[in-house]
Amino acid sequence: MFTTRRALLAAALAPVVAPVAAHAQGIPAPADWLRAHPGFAAWETPTRPADRLMNARIDTGGPRITTREWLGGRPTVLAVWATWCAPCLVEKRPEAILDARLQAAGSRTQVKALLAFDTGTLAESRRVLERLGASTLGNAQATDVAEQSLLWTFGFDRERRSRSSRGSAYSQLSTVLPFTLLLDGNGGLLGRSTGVMRDAQRRSYWETPETFDMLQRLGQA
Repeated sequence: MFTTRRALLAAALAPVVAPVAAHAQGIPAPADWLRAHPGFAAWETPTRPADRLMNARIDTGGPRITTREWLGGRPTVLAVWATWCAPCLVEKRPEAILDARLQAAGSRTQVKALLAFDTGTLAESRRVLERLGASTLGNAQATDVAEQSLLWTFGFDRERRSRSSRGSAYSQLSTVLPFTLLLDGNGGLLGRSTGVMRDAQRRSYWETPETFDMLQRLGQA
């Protein structure tokens, strides 16, 4: 179904890498049913856990809380986006529709958006979501510590402590955003993805029946 080189490689390596190398680094091994599910083939095997991100504080519009608290112990698709990222904007409405379908089906799995690497405010980003028809999508803003954790999780080790290094990081990120993470109810990173997720027919990954079935089952596991 998914024909990108990344997806094919992930599907081929998942049964070997996920339980062995990833598990040794504190990354949970996906259950057998999940590794075998066609909807899971689009996800890369993580090489680093999401613990740093889960413990980092984020801005939800009130007092800052940890990402772990924000997710509330539920399996989550965490879509990391920026208002300047055109590919990120394309995915927001399908993600919001998928989240609404999951909630209507009584699933514990949720889809949430995390604004990052953006100079705009959380309020401004929510207005963008409203214009996109995705206002129901839960949205928070990453702090600098959370952004550093995201960069580390996705293999960017550059420190963004100066304006020049931040500009360099933004330049790199413009070619890979959106970042997307698939997390279990404990905040364990099951899979990750960079860039827009589409199938061989160029449909949004979030609109495919395989994706809905996989996420619904993940919420029941």
